[in-house]
Amino acid sequence: LSLYAFALSGGLKANLVSRSKNKMTRILISGHKIGTMLSGRIYQILVDGYKLKNYAKHLHTPDLVDYDLSKLDMYLTYAGFLKQKLPTRYRGIRIIRHPYEVIVSAYRYHKKTSEEWCHKTVFYLPEKRSYQEHLNTVTQREGIIYEMMNTSYQSIMRMYNWNQADQNF
Repeated sequence: LSLYAFALSGGLKANLVSRSKNKMTRILISGHKIGTMLSGRIYQILVDGYKLKNYAKHLHTPDLVDYDLSKLDMYLTYAGFLKQKLPTRYRGIRIIRHPYEVIVSAYRYHKKTSEEWCHKTVFYLPEKRSYQEHLNTVTQREGIIYEMMNTSYQSIMRMYNWNQADQNF
């Protein structure tokens, strides 16, 4: 939330000097269930507030890897989707979240979502029910453990396996 307040207050303005002056791409990295809505709001504030003309985002389409990031002022993506060659000059912000919050948030969300994948039969469940049906059938404890071992595990591991050596983030 402090980053959101910082963006709203204009605190990022110093970092958004025109590309003609420093030709640096700004990259905002999030992850599934790791600040997706927050990072999207910050991204939109920056794009709209500073009237950026060259920007792109993709959060649900990992196949979109043809962007030439060096031509962008701002780019928003999930950590697992950043497949492009990074430009020579870039700075980035990577949003992370406590693993417990990732699991609980995903558990609550997946119990009520209308996302198609969540309603398809899960082949490895003996009861032949969907991901959502399973979460809504088992106890809360069992559901949280199930969530922790499935979609949340993937999100947490992407966050954990991030290249910490990149000093531009």
